[in-house]
Amino acid sequence: MTKKQLIQRVNNIQWEWDWGRKFSPLFSYAVVCAWTKARQELSGQVNNVILFSKNYYTNFFVNIKDLNQAGKKAYELSTQKGFINFYECEARRACQKLIKLSKFDKTGDLLSQYNNWLNAYVAVLEFVAHIRIFNRIGEKKIREFINSKIKNSKKQVEIFSILSATTRINAFDDFHKKITLAYQKKTKNNLILEQIVRDFKWMPVGYGDEPEWTIKDIKKQSQSFRPIKPNKIDKSLIIKKLVPNREILNLIAAIDLFVYYKDYLRRICNYCHYYSRPIFIALGKRYNLSLQELKMLLPKEIGKVKPNKGNILFSDKGKIYKFNYDEKLENEFFTTNDKSVVGTVANTGKVKGVVVVVNNPKDLKKDYNNRILVSVMTTPDITIAIKKAKAIITDEGGITCHAAIISRELGIPCIIGTKIATHVLKDGDLVEVDADKGIVKKI
Repeated sequence: MTKKQLIQRVNNIQWEWDWGRKFSPLFSYAVVCAWTKARQELSGQVNNVILFSKNYYTNFFVNIKDLNQAGKKAYELSTQKGFINFYECEARRACQKLIKLSKFDKTGDLLSQYNNWLNAYVAVLEFVAHIRIFNRIGEKKIREFINSKIKNSKKQVEIFSILSATTRINAFDDFHKKITLAYQKKTKNNLILEQIVRDFKWMPVGYGDEPEWTIKDIKKQSQSFRPIKPNKIDKSLIIKKLVPNREILNLIAAIDLFVYYKDYLRRICNYCHYYSRPIFIALGKRYNLSLQELKMLLPKEIGKVKPNKGNILFSDKGKIYKFNYDEKLENEFFTTNDKSVVGTVANTGKVKGVVVVVNNPKDLKKDYNNRILVSVMTTPDITIAIKKAKAIITDEGGITCHAAIISRELGIPCIIGTKIATHVLKDGDLVEVDADKGIVKKI
């Protein structure tokens, strides 16, 4: 496929932005594989996705027609009897395999280790892709059910917030407990902090190969402490009152599972990003490439082409094409003139405050205390700012996202999936967040 053919092809497709964040081209390639080549038992078999990557930042778009079709399949699979047990068993198995393959074997063949690790990584991302694809239809179906039973709009939002939460303990609960201990001890001795660094230094190492945490980072976390509420969500009374049929009961159970696994799978990926680094560093040395340069190359390009800081990945019916980055083409995908910030309510409440945009650890130099935190997507590496926020607004996100989970645990208003919040809202803007209606207004 030529660049001209690509432009003709994408112009005939209706696209939807799904996410944008710091992301290495290699991991972008892994995401494309997960979304388009997943096993039959999962929903990741989308024909057309396109990623624009420049300087380790990626925007991901999906064919809306494909997304709707895959979403219906994800919903049907997820509400079938036995699917939850299948998903949990297979996801855990995939994670354990990835953890095992993240250990560097100095005596093994480097390219084989690299390829085996990447294949295992894609297998884990298939379970992530299933959740993201499920989100849209799952959210629509649960809302339709609630609205058919409850007529009061505020009550509808409250019930949705409960039924779209998880009853499971947070996937990062062990980290929260250690940070709580460090805060309670208020110790000047670094023993507890050193232990936390040893056990959790990998946490911020995401798809963009961010640096691991140091004692200084953990000390900041403990100083900016805000307690996470124990998970005491009880859905039984609502279920008893609304009397859902078997399909909706299975849907509620699937949402409960996916909300937990969205963070659990993120945890495993970040852990393996960090502990697989020796494999990538050794392979980079062989080809005289830095870690970052190596991850700018796709598997078949290693040793054959030079790293390129910008590219486009386009998937069409299982085939993946790569092109040089085209800023003009990418800009055509962001053509909305809609400046109203509207999204999905993840946690209710109303609050006014000043905006601070926080997307990565570098943004933590800003004044985020008691601000309205606006982010493309919240992640564990900006936990300090999240815990100090009055409210959270994100571009990305469905009912299973990190912002939805942590906002409920912190008890603060949260609106997710606005798509344009970081484009419309800037540092210092004074806004009113109405998380009862899912609307953000500049004051």
